[in-house]
Amino acid sequence: MRVAFVHWVIDPVLGAGMAVKTVNVSRALAAAGADVRVVTTDAGLDARAAPMPGVDVVVLPARGRRFPVPRAPGGTMASLVGDRDVVFLMNHWTAINAMAVRACWRARVPYGICPGGALRIQGRSRALKQVYQWMIGHRLLRDASVVLATTPLEGRQFETDGIPPARIAVIPNGVDVEPAGATAAAFRARHLPGDAPFVLFMGRLNPIKGPDLLLDAFARVARARPGWQLVFAGRDEGMEAGLRDRAAALDLADRVRFVGHLDAAMSVGAYRAAALLAVPSRHEAMSQVALEAAVVGTPVLLTDACGFDEVGRVGGGGVVAPTVDAIAQGLDDLIARPDALPAMGDALRTFVAGEYGWPGITRRYLDLFDRMRARGRATG
Repeated sequence: MRVAFVHWVIDPVLGAGMAVKTVNVSRALAAAGADVRVVTTDAGLDARAAPMPGVDVVVLPARGRRFPVPRAPGGTMASLVGDRDVVFLMNHWTAINAMAVRACWRARVPYGICPGGALRIQGRSRALKQVYQWMIGHRLLRDASVVLATTPLEGRQFETDGIPPARIAVIPNGVDVEPAGATAAAFRARHLPGDAPFVLFMGRLNPIKGPDLLLDAFARVARARPGWQLVFAGRDEGMEAGLRDRAAALDLADRVRFVGHLDAAMSVGAYRAAALLAVPSRHEAMSQVALEAAVVGTPVLLTDACGFDEVGRVGGGGVVAPTVDAIAQGLDDLIARPDALPAMGDALRTFVAGEYGWPGITRRYLDLFDRMRARGRATG
């Protein structure tokens, strides 16, 4: 199977969850024997340095940072996707996707799109997104062989957005069930000396991820739980200064830590050191960090906007509404029983290892690609 993934960035700092997903899926498929090509841009750090054994990574120079536009000689994109059995476009609002889909139409290569929670017009740059949708986005979605959702909830949202159910597929995120990385002691030695229990936030400091909700919720329970701390790990997208000021105003400056972006190895150490991972997102296709915490046995508290309510059903933590009140109640319910947290983490680890390990997820992708190829070529 010859497949190409197209995504504007594979730098995990700049591209966050969808960049990580593109890299991880490509690695897993290559390991399973597929002929995988990733077409990306040089936005962010040097994309060529991303460890993707067995994957043909093609990096196109691009202008711009917020909306990078590839600079490629005529015919370059056609040559990169024209020899593929299927092409997958990651995310939605990108110039490289527009270039790739036009090449697919010309070469009659079937393609799918995985919006990763980015299908609806929301957040920043709404006017530009409306123009993109008018110029090419509607047609891109209309002619896609499949629109890939990460959770059944996202799939139902696609239906309400007008995508026919027959063209919607659902494949969840995958995870390495035996991750290599730093120890809990290594994380603490570098970022949080001592042995105080802490709640971990792992993700971009962006309103959609809800770090402000978590900080205010933690403030509600902090006085009754004096030994606990809150650690924010992740790239700042304009919120850190305000969160620091808010923590100081709440008299929590000495109990709230900001450690910045962590590489993959140190992220594992953070999960291992944390007593609990909190995912307070206002919206999320599916929480990758919840899977990553689960496989090292860390329980998770997340909102019902994350598409991973199984956490509650298997006794691996808690699922609450994305409000300060609900998150505060969920925190209090869990940290009031510290002796029960390891068992919750074990239950979640067992569930995630069985349902989200890469061998099973890879097989689902390959089956999907076979169906796409059987349906025929893109017509545009």
